[in-house]
Amino acid sequence: MKEKRKQLWDLKVGDFSIFTKTCTETDVMLYAGLSGEMNPYYLNEAYAEPDLGRTVISAAQLQALAGGAVFRLLPAGSIRIRGEYRLVRTAPRGETIIARAEIQEVDEEKGTVTIAWECYSNDKELLIEGRSVEQFSPQAGKLDPQDTM
Repeated sequence: MKEKRKQLWDLKVGDFSIFTKTCTETDVMLYAGLSGEMNPYYLNEAYAEPDLGRTVISAAQLQALAGGAVFRLLPAGSIRIRGEYRLVRTAPRGETIIARAEIQEVDEEKGTVTIAWECYSNDKELLIEGRSVEQFSPQAGKLDPQDTM
């Protein structure tokens, strides 16, 4: 049975979701190709080794993983209109990242939801934290994610 997509009025402060992903070398390389982010700290072990001791997952890629938790929390058709983050520490390639997103505010009049999100390492250390405001389109909750592919 197909899960019914949520509507804006179904969302409550404190609702949360979690997304977990192990970031492999393939994930890092695919992200670099997609985004054009070719920083050698993320891609070249010989370059990164003297400074960081290892290649790391980019802050932008950690934000993308947090987006996985946000996507699972909100209906299809919502769009990020504002966001900010603070990188606490880097994570090496191969790390399992735990992303958590929680609703902080629902503004039905504006059709927006404010979300706080974080990513943690496998040993529960905070890596990155942020907030975003998501805008609902008139179609939010009516779209099937399969229809967008």
